Amino acid sequence: MFNKLIISFIAAIITSSSIITISYLSLKVLGDSETLISGILSAIGGVSGGAIGGIVAFYAAKSQIDDLRNARNEERNNKYINILNALISENNHNLNILQLISNGEDESSHLNLLESDIWLSIRFDANNLLPEDTFETLSEQHREFKDLKEKKVEVYNKEEFNYLITIQTIQTINKNLNGLKDDLKA
Repeated sequence: MFNKLIISFIAAIITSSSIITISYLSLKVLGDSETLISGILSAIGGVSGGAIGGIVAFYAAKSQIDDLRNARNEERNNKYINILNALISENNHNLNILQLISNGEDESSHLNLLESDIWLSIRFDANNLLPEDTFETLSEQHREFKDLKEKKVEVYNKEEFNYLITIQTIQTINKNLNGLKDDLKA
C-alpha cells in the first residue's frame, strides 16, 4: 500500500511540474507580462498542490481503513479458531468416553461423563462460523448425548444403540472442524 502512495505522489508531482513548465513556456512565447505569468503559475501550483494533497490524504485514509479491516478480520478469525479448538476438545473427550463404552466399560458410570457444556455455551457463535450441515450434526449429536444420559428413549439401551456410528460421526465432525481451523489460519 505504501508503494502505491509513493507512486501516486511522484506521478502527481511530475504531472504538476509538466503542466507548470508547459504553461510557463507557452506564456513566455506569447510574451505576456510577468504578473500574468506569475498569477497563472500560482494558480496552477495551487491546484496541483491541492490535487497532490488530496491523493496523499486519500491513500493514507485508505491504508488506515485497510489496516483496521485486517485487524478486525484477524480478531474474528482468532475468536473462531478458539471456538473450534474448544469444540474439538469437547468432542475428543466425548469420543474417548464412547470408545470406552463400546469396548465394554460400564455404560452407567461413563454416560454421565459425556459433555455438552462447551457446545451449549458457544453454539450461537458457532452458528455464524460452521457450515449448516456441520452445525446441524453437532446439534443432533449433543441432543443424542442428552437422551443417552437420561435413557428416556428405548433405542438408547446399550443392546440396541450402536456406539460405533456415533464414534464415526464425532470423528467426521472433528475432521471438518480441523479443516475449518486450517482455513482460518491460512
